Amino acid sequence: GVPASAVAVTEHDKQMVLKETPRLMSELFKVSAMPRVRPFRYGWHAPAEAVIECLQCITQAISTDVKKPRGGGGNADGTNVASLLQLPHVTDSVVRKLSKAQRGGGDGSDGKGEGDRQNHRIKSVRDLQNMGDTKCGEALVAAGLSESKSKETVMAVKAHPTIHMTAELFVDGEDEICVFDPLTCKVKLMLTRPNHKNAKEVPRLRDKSLQASAPRYPCGRSEKWYILVSDQKTNLLMAWCPVDMAEAEECGYSREVNGDGDGDDNYQVATLTFISPPPGNYDVSISCMSDCWIGSDVTLSKKMKVLAKPTKPRDGDTNSEASSDTRVNAPSEKKPKGDRDAKDGSDASDDDSGSDDDSESEVLSDFSYDSDETGTDIDDDDLNSETSSWIVQPK
Repeated sequence: GVPASAVAVTEHDKQMVLKETPRLMSELFKVSAMPRVRPFRYGWHAPAEAVIECLQCITQAISTDVKKPRGGGGNADGTNVASLLQLPHVTDSVVRKLSKAQRGGGDGSDGKGEGDRQNHRIKSVRDLQNMGDTKCGEALVAAGLSESKSKETVMAVKAHPTIHMTAELFVDGEDEICVFDPLTCKVKLMLTRPNHKNAKEVPRLRDKSLQASAPRYPCGRSEKWYILVSDQKTNLLMAWCPVDMAEAEECGYSREVNGDGDGDDNYQVATLTFISPPPGNYDVSISCMSDCWIGSDVTLSKKMKVLAKPTKPRDGDTNSEASSDTRVNAPSEKKPKGDRDAKDGSDASDDDSGSDDDSESEVLSDFSYDSDETGTDIDDDDLNSETSSWIVQPK
């Protein structure tokens, strides 16, 4: 066998590596989200999201094969079994028994009969939360946990966060969005947990490090959240920012203690700004992702129409026809000369967006990277066209 001294050394090294992993992955996320598509300074969405999901798996000691990514058919809203496996004392065997158990509970106030409630199986942390403490503990005991272990698991279930999020996209002072407009994404956030119930007062959480439940992680794990604004169809990450959710959780406590409604004052507000994309119709995804909790991520989809030019004069515009070319970071001043100009002109008739400024229309494409596994292989001509718009050129 392995000598005890060697085990002690490797265990020390393992804990040291795991302790530094969140900081390393945070820097890796920054690299993956680097601006690469000019002049909009967009990054790639898929690798940035993958880094966060990988860090979730490392924190909870869950295989990435179990925690399927959103793009691979998995669910980020807590309905994946990986959200159960992150709980203390819950193993594959316990998950199998829970999946066969019938999820009852409730007092019938939801308008559903007993038969309706029994048709659901326990497949996620959300299912356990909806059962209530007593029935949750009974289900865990029935699945093979002892009374003491089930109580510890119920505590972790009650600590699992739920994010309440709304978002809007707009150009300040304008009714429509045009290419190269300074676009604002305003996100309102509230964080609630089942253990907020019966709280007598709102605790002061700001400037404090909130610890996540990570029973298999060798040291304390502080919660961190990210907001991503992206167009997943074209794999473009338009904007992102880290968020400290302490204020959002205070708002959650306030709603429970004071009965505050859903007014603007009872949400934490995060604001992201970025340059609007080329003309066209977009399904913009706005995600709030945790770097440690599995099953707490939330994604909203917003329809956005971007025009080539304003349909009516804007304040301060002397010529609305030219206004779309004179706003933020218009590419005409930076566009390379020569062969590139000729190519842009020849591609104008192929642009489906209807933009009068086609010099940057090829920045947005249906491919994002070359991969045999994802089926996004591209030929050399398309690859050269794509990489010519990158801010950071590959070596």
